[in-house]
Amino acid sequence: MERKHSLAFRHCYFWLFAFIGIWGTLLGPYLEGLGFSGKQVGYIIAAAPIASVFIPPLWGMLSDRLGSAIFPLRFALFSSTLLLFPLPWITTFEVMLPLYALFAMLRAGTAALLDSITLAVIDEKGGDYGRIRLFGSLGFVICGMGVAFLADATSDVIIVWGMLVAQGVAALSTLMIPKARRPKTKSYFKDVKTLFAQKGFALFIFTSFLAQVAMAGPLVFYPVYLKATGSSNAFVAAFWCVGSAAEIILLMYAAKLAPRFGWGRLYIVSIAALVVRFAPLLFTEAAIPVMALQVFHALTFGGFFYVSVHFARACAPPAVQASAQTFLIAFAFGLANGIGILISGFIYDDSGIRGVLVFCLIFSFAAIVFALPTAKYMNATLSREEPAKSK
Repeated sequence: MERKHSLAFRHCYFWLFAFIGIWGTLLGPYLEGLGFSGKQVGYIIAAAPIASVFIPPLWGMLSDRLGSAIFPLRFALFSSTLLLFPLPWITTFEVMLPLYALFAMLRAGTAALLDSITLAVIDEKGGDYGRIRLFGSLGFVICGMGVAFLADATSDVIIVWGMLVAQGVAALSTLMIPKARRPKTKSYFKDVKTLFAQKGFALFIFTSFLAQVAMAGPLVFYPVYLKATGSSNAFVAAFWCVGSAAEIILLMYAAKLAPRFGWGRLYIVSIAALVVRFAPLLFTEAAIPVMALQVFHALTFGGFFYVSVHFARACAPPAVQASAQTFLIAFAFGLANGIGILISGFIYDDSGIRGVLVFCLIFSFAAIVFALPTAKYMNATLSREEPAKSK
């Protein structure tokens, strides 16, 4: 891949995930600071994953029919940016929920569209997806922590201003990435049927769904719990960002690690790490062990996502590559995260953070059971796929 194209993708990933770094680490505590209940926080934050159930497949279908994901990506990011402008002045649940839900609908699936474009360019010109994607993790850490420190020094409203700036720059950055064309689908639903007929793909989606239901609740409500018990915005942001920093290291070496360690084995380990990451939080609230445990995010998200993106790509016919990525987002992240967050919101109000963690562990063990047969299909499929080599 040409250097200018590699830099363009890295820039786009940085700002796209800079928004998620601010949103994921600080929006829940920000809403709690406005006086919203756990249920209300759950409703608002769940709007994004719930939108990801329905909208990404539509973006994927449009992209595959056009033969390119660049126009849907740009339209989604520029239009959704406009909806964020009123957010700093909104302090009531009744106004916040519908506005944020509409924003979430437009933005849903944009990361999957960017992944589709990136993988298409890598197929044509070479490159290392992991070393490009890690710039998203860098954006997450730098902007998540940076906005947290600014919010502590000024006011929590800087959180939503940071979201607005990151989203706007992400939209502008799409103007720099190259167009990547794939064959247009001539029989979309037939091609999608072929995708789901691939051995192990449906099982993979179900297993990934269970894993993400498990992870969603603690990632949203443990930061809310930390803020409610007196932690600073910086400490709350660090809960996420320590893990994202570890994820960066994994992504640097993922192209060599996954084939050598085993694609299926890495998938199993990434799901099993959910138990290692969250179970100890039932027994300790000390700052050092709480933060140390977050390094397992490198596996529970970084390793999990790296394997998942490549398996979806390997299963998909060339004409529905964008849809393969958006289906992964819709079911394994959108529907799963939405259900996990909504249920955890009720559990948090009734049973506190311990109830959320127990709920997480139940689904984690269920996911491990189904990960074992899923891994066999991954090994059979991805062992035939040669990793893209950097030029």
